[in-house]
Amino acid sequence: TGSKSKSDDLGQLRLKLHYIEDTVLPSACYTPLCNLLLKSPDVKPISASAAHILGDIFRERYEAVLPMVRLLLYHNRFICESNKTCEIDPIKLKEGDNVEVNKENLQVYVQKVFSSITQSSSNCPPLMCDVFRSLRHLACKRFPGDPHVQYSAVSSFVFLRFFAVAVLSPHSFQLRSHHPDPEIARTLTLISKTIQTLGSWGSLSKKLSSFKESYMYDFYKSFQEEKCIEKVKKFLDEISSNVSKESSRQEDAVVLKEGEVQKRTQGKKNFSKRNFKKRWLRVTNRELSYHKRKGKEALCTISVKNIQAVEKLDESAFNRKNMFQVVLSEKPLYVQAGNCVEASEWLEILGQVSRCNEGRLTTYHPSNYTAGAWQCCRNQSSNAPGCKPCTITMLANLQLDIDCDREAERIFSLLSSNESKLQNMEGQHIFMSC
Repeated sequence: TGSKSKSDDLGQLRLKLHYIEDTVLPSACYTPLCNLLLKSPDVKPISASAAHILGDIFRERYEAVLPMVRLLLYHNRFICESNKTCEIDPIKLKEGDNVEVNKENLQVYVQKVFSSITQSSSNCPPLMCDVFRSLRHLACKRFPGDPHVQYSAVSSFVFLRFFAVAVLSPHSFQLRSHHPDPEIARTLTLISKTIQTLGSWGSLSKKLSSFKESYMYDFYKSFQEEKCIEKVKKFLDEISSNVSKESSRQEDAVVLKEGEVQKRTQGKKNFSKRNFKKRWLRVTNRELSYHKRKGKEALCTISVKNIQAVEKLDESAFNRKNMFQVVLSEKPLYVQAGNCVEASEWLEILGQVSRCNEGRLTTYHPSNYTAGAWQCCRNQSSNAPGCKPCTITMLANLQLDIDCDREAERIFSLLSSNESKLQNMEGQHIFMSC
């Protein structure tokens, strides 16, 4: 009313709180499990490692992969910490080094990096695909008599200015928090030079004579030229052509998360409990789908390119907790997760895979449209723009503060809940040994 309030009459604040209890044991309780998991990169064969066994139990399960990756990040156990010697320059070899063994080590790393690059086309942001497509078109227009220039224009950019630099200086791309030590830096230099050459379009044999180092000349010859060129060509086609990525084989899709949810049936006017049904929700890097049960055919499949927003839904909308919405051009998809942690994970994953979509919205409605109006802003038009700004989805930051105990607890809980599977695997191993 504009009148001054009395000192003892300052109004009221109503809070709605949710209490969640989660048991996490002291750090010392998880030390044996963590040590076992962290030894995984050094175990041979790799199939005998704890991380590999964890993957066998939870194949294509996001909740097992994420804590494992975070543990490795926290303890710096990725490739940059490898102590395998890769020096192949005879002048720089140390006493006791075996150049052939070093060459094999280097070749393994190069093959891993090269395969990761050539199989990553589906992860290329749409904006970069548009740039590569335009670059390819302009190269063809400028040099119509050279059929290879359309590839060399793109490969020289993406390999020379992007991948090779990222391998050589990972700290510059926030892949590492600091510059690697001299020995690792030398290994990264050799990998970067090799990747740069393998990615350059054209015949490798024509470039071998231009190498100043004879040891690099011999090393490059160990790669199968035609197969490398074929993989690079396919990769360049996929990131710079008009061919839809969905045309790739279905088995190439990567499952990011799946699980049981409650889905709001589409097209119903009343909001009774019967309009929510159990469904198996599954999201890959290509599509979102829901099924009647796990393993059944999809009842509906949605391309991630068609997702306009992924946001939380007010509890008041359907009087249900842990709900989120996938906003599409037709109707939003309303989903209830099992708990708040699950809801956050669905929001994070769906937000990441759709963050670069051209049709992303800037605003959304945090509630539903019923009785002729949006319940959040009371706007009567069903096509009215959203009344709340959309969440800005950021790229995952590798330098996040990681709670090592929490990640260990997640893995411990997963293993404990699947003790029977572990026992079966142990029994099969004993039987095969006998």
